[in-house]
Amino acid sequence: MEELTRTGSNMPMPSTTAASKDLVKIQMQHDMKMHDEQLQFEHTTYWESCCLRFDKRAVSYFGQMTIGIGIITFCITMMAMNDDCATFSRFSPLLTLVVGILLPSPQLHRSND
Repeated sequence: MEELTRTGSNMPMPSTTAASKDLVKIQMQHDMKMHDEQLQFEHTTYWESCCLRFDKRAVSYFGQMTIGIGIITFCITMMAMNDDCATFSRFSPLLTLVVGILLPSPQLHRSND
C-alpha cells in the first residue's frame, strides 16, 4: 500500500535498504541547504523590525524617485517664479542632471528579420 509522502504525492515511501537510507539522507541535506539559501535570500533582501518588513529594493527605488521628483519640482518652481537669468542658470543644470539620471538612455535594437 502506498502512503502519501510529506509533499502529498502518491510516490511509494522508500524502503529500508541501505541505498534508500542514503537517498533519504541526501534529500534531507538538500532540504536543509535550500532552507539555508532561502533564509540567506530573505536576510539580504528584506529589512525587518519588530512589526514591519520592507523590501530593500522597493524602499531604495521609491526613496530615489521621491527625492528626484522633489528636486525637479523645486527647480521648475524656482525657474517659473523668477524671471532673471541668474536663477535660470542656477537651477537648469540641476534640473538637467536629475532628469538625465532618471530617464533611461535611448537604445537602438536591430529587428530579427
